[in-house]
Amino acid sequence: MSVKIVMFQWNKAVFGTSILMKAAFCASISLVMVACTAPSELSDSEKTVLNQRVTDRWRCLEQND
Repeated sequence: MSVKIVMFQWNKAVFGTSILMKAAFCASISLVMVACTAPSELSDSEKTVLNQRVTDRWRCLEQND
């Protein structure tokens, strides 16, 4: 009794497209990660609004204790 191992060769055009799609997907994920990690500076008005929100939040938390 012998066992035959059969290997299939896929269509090269489909395989090439698959590699291109994988590369495009990895590139887009990389760009999204870079965009999310880029530091952004807050303007003075944004800093004051943020400071006010944080202060109000702490007051609210203290009152609920």
